[in-house]
Amino acid sequence: RERAFYYCDVRDIVMPDSVSGIHDEAFRSAQKLSDASIAQSVKYIGFECYRDCHALTSITVPDSVKYLGDGCFYICSSAETLRIGSGIQSIPVRGFGYCTSLTKVVFDCSPSEFRASAFYNCPSLKSVSIPDSVRTIGPEAFWNCTSLTNLDLGKVVSIDHGAFRNCTSVKSFDLPSTVESLGKYCFADCTKLSDIDAYGPCPALDDTVFLNDPVTIHCSKDNYDSWNDSEA
Repeated sequence: RERAFYYCDVRDIVMPDSVSGIHDEAFRSAQKLSDASIAQSVKYIGFECYRDCHALTSITVPDSVKYLGDGCFYICSSAETLRIGSGIQSIPVRGFGYCTSLTKVVFDCSPSEFRASAFYNCPSLKSVSIPDSVRTIGPEAFWNCTSLTNLDLGKVVSIDHGAFRNCTSVKSFDLPSTVESLGKYCFADCTKLSDIDAYGPCPALDDTVFLNDPVTIHCSKDNYDSWNDSEA
């Protein structure tokens, strides 16, 4: 239940298969916990359940898990790898924010959205491949992911404000034809962003989207007028 091992010095967990839910803050600030070992029977991981578990070096969310609470692995600063199982339909608010050592994420799931600040300030993250199922990337979802060099946006429809702001290592990416709107400052301060291949007409945007970016947008002749007449 809630806060079951809150602030405990537990190092290892052998979780029985009878466990179906891990409730709010159950292991929050268990700062010596090195292996979460979430049982394959677990369907629910609650709000800030593993927040501030600084000794975790990897995170695996089993396929059985259907729900992740907001901030579930927030500030797990030593976690380097993350695998999210097939049951997850939404990446939660601040779910993996401030996981400052995170370098690799594997999505075995087909979520419809990345919610606000999902990977906020993960400066070691080098590559992100957004699943094709994702339609919305929420506000500041990948803000300050300063090592991000490879970006695959899948078939996303909307990217909200500040989603990729200050991703200072991104040099180029493809903007899929599915994109309909780009929020304020969503790629602002990406100071190495030089080339975008746009595969559709210009989405709804304003002049803050690429603020401080030395970017050139490449598009087809059919879409030239929409981009030329835009505020990009």
